Amino acid sequence: MIADAAVWAWVGFVAMAAGTVAPLWAWLSRDASGESHAKYYLTLAGVTGIAALAYLAMGLGVGVVSTPGGDLEIVRYVDWLLTTPLLLLYLGLLARPSRGVLAGLIGVDVVII
Repeated sequence: MIADAAVWAWVGFVAMAAGTVAPLWAWLSRDASGESHAKYYLTLAGVTGIAALAYLAMGLGVGVVSTPGGDLEIVRYVDWLLTTPLLLLYLGLLARPSRGVLAGLIGVDVVII
């Protein structure tokens, strides 16, 4: 069972690393039109980049705590703790809610995780 999880972790690493390339490429090749989308590209690259590192750690077996009920992958929770606020931030960049609403959403998200 652990071998299957490691294979899927490596698949996740490759997929997330590949998914990080597009927003980084867009950020690096931004045009001189004056309108900057850097914060959008970097936010998206942050989400997939952090996830790629988390999957890499899981593939290497780092951050696993053994409990009587089974193995607990702490890295997965750290990944969620970092990436879900970034996803909410990205949605906030698109929808433009007030800072208070966005901060409240991110705060609730962190508490839930």
